[in-house]
Formats: sequence, C-alpha cells, structure tokens
Amino acid sequence: FNADGSEAEISGNGLRCLAAHIFHRRLHAAAELLVQTRAGIKRVHMVGASGTGFSFEVEMGLPILDPAKIPFRLNPPPSSLNGCKLQVGEELYSVTVTSMGNPHCSIFLDSFESFDWKRIGSQIEVHPAFPERTNVEFIRIVNPGTIEVLFWERGVGATMSSGTGACAAMVASVLNGFVARKVRVAAQGGDLEIEWRPDGLLKLVGPARMICEGEYLFDDGC
Repeated sequence: FNADGSEAEISGNGLRCLAAHIFHRRLHAAAELLVQTRAGIKRVHMVGASGTGFSFEVEMGLPILDPAKIPFRLNPPPSSLNGCKLQVGEELYSVTVTSMGNPHCSIFLDSFESFDWKRIGSQIEVHPAFPERTNVEFIRIVNPGTIEVLFWERGVGATMSSGTGACAAMVASVLNGFVARKVRVAAQGGDLEIEWRPDGLLKLVGPARMICEGEYLFDDGC
C-alpha cells in the first residue's frame, strides 16, 4: 500500500523487505520464496545474510511494452513508446513508457542540477495519458554499465529507491541504446544490480536490512 492509501500492483523494494522480515523471524527455512503479487508470482532468492542485513536476487518478470496493458493512452497514439513526446504544462518532454506490472514513465537528463524533477514528477504522475497514474524516473547515464536515477513514485512522491522504477529505468536505457543489458543503478538509497536476461526476464539484486521491531496493539473497535 502506498502512502496515500492506494494499493500498488507490486513493489520491488517491498518484496525484499518482506523477504528480510520472513528470514529474520525464521518463518521460512529454504533460501527461496515465491511471492504472489497483483503483478504475478515473483521469485525471491536470498544470496547473502549478515546480522540484520540481507541480499536478495528477485525475478521481476517481463517488461510490458503494450500501451493498452500499461495502460498509456495518448491522443494521437504515439508510433513508439520509446522517446515519445508528452506535453506537460507548457513543456514538451521526450519520455519512454513501460510497465513492470505497474506503469512507469522515464525521462533522460544530462544533469539533475537546476531541474525541478519533483514538480515535473508530480505533474506526470497524474497526466491524463496515464489513467491509473504513473511512476516517474529521471535518469542520468554515467557509462554503459551505470545509471543514476531519481524516483517519483505514484501515491508516494519522491523516494530514495524503487525496485520496479530501477528496472523500468534500465529497460528505457537499453531501448534507447545507452547501456548494456546488465547495469548498476545508483539511487539515493543505495545501489541495485539489474540484468535483462536473454529470456526477456529482469533480474534484480539488492539489499534489505532490518532497522527496528515493534509491537502493534490492534483495537478492532477503533
């Protein structure tokens, strides 16, 4: 669930956090989990553990590039989702639109300096072309193996990391010919490793760390 109470189809970070909780509490013995999400079953494999920190490999599935399934409805329909033109207020942006089970809109920048990405992200999130709203990634290409990304998430706002957003940013970067099919995604919350495999599936490797525990006293009368 997002900060605004809306329900997301999937969260790449959420999958790793869920897995970290399960393994930390010793609720599951095997190193692999199958997690049912609204975007399908996702395979999560623990590849490392040290104290309260874990590292997971997550099969994020196939990227969706069909406008009807994203959904993305621009009038007139663009000839391609790769580098199509999106009018946002008085500005026209070149965007790449994808889905990882949830919609994503990616924009490439030469620099993050002096660009009001939070304002633009909030406008694109609710753009009429995205009937279910969208997540937005702002991408700077560092080299063929590394990209930097800032995330504006649907129903949340600016976030320090996003698993599905990192995957969408990587897919957009590959489609535009900027990077190889295995990259490091540098985000404010830390790095993720993503590979777009020959079978079309995206594999994400990243950490999750327990930082606190507590007890919630539920009152069903409130």
